Amino acid sequence: MKLKKIASLALAGIMAVSMLAGCKDGGNSNSGSSSSEPTASTGYTASVLAKTNLAKDFVDGKDDSKLDAMVSAIAEKKVSYTYGTGYSLNRLTDQNAWDMAEKLMTGAMTGASGMYGLESHSALTDPAESNDGVYYALYYVENKYADDLIDSLVADKLDSIAKSVINSTNANVNNTDYTVSVAKADMKISETASGTAKDGFVLVGIAVTTDYTAPQY
Repeated sequence: MKLKKIASLALAGIMAVSMLAGCKDGGNSNSGSSSSEPTASTGYTASVLAKTNLAKDFVDGKDDSKLDAMVSAIAEKKVSYTYGTGYSLNRLTDQNAWDMAEKLMTGAMTGASGMYGLESHSALTDPAESNDGVYYALYYVENKYADDLIDSLVADKLDSIAKSVINSTNANVNNTDYTVSVAKADMKISETASGTAKDGFVLVGIAVTTDYTAPQY
């Protein structure tokens, strides 16, 4: 009987040690998964549109899942960059990022001259049913600035786009609905000859959807 008791205690001890070892291994197995991938901010379009002075009364705002996914994917990749002067939204000029954007934003079109911004694109200022679609651009800003300041820069960009459309002399503007979508995510950067930047960046994607309706007489 005594031997059975000793055997039972020994077995219990072995099981307890095994369970502890299992817990330890399980803890280590997740140690490499603590870092999360950049994800575009859901609901960002509405929050930044509310900060505009002009665009909020002129365009509709709506999150775009395709834009969110594209910005998140590019932000996860290391991209090259060029410094802008002061705090501003700078056009992203990394060709690899634009190649990825073209694949992920199938059917959408970039700004004038490929990557030079939405506000100068004739499809926005001279709309027509034949060029209805989605037009997008990519920008970056150093993330050392406060979120409020970055959001204000994005809001200013939306106002700039809206102003260029409103100032257009094309009569079709009055028969066109504009919907803006905005996404942002922390962006990784690649090393350059001068080394990496001290601060990271925030990637901002802006897309505008045009919907022209011919007047009925």
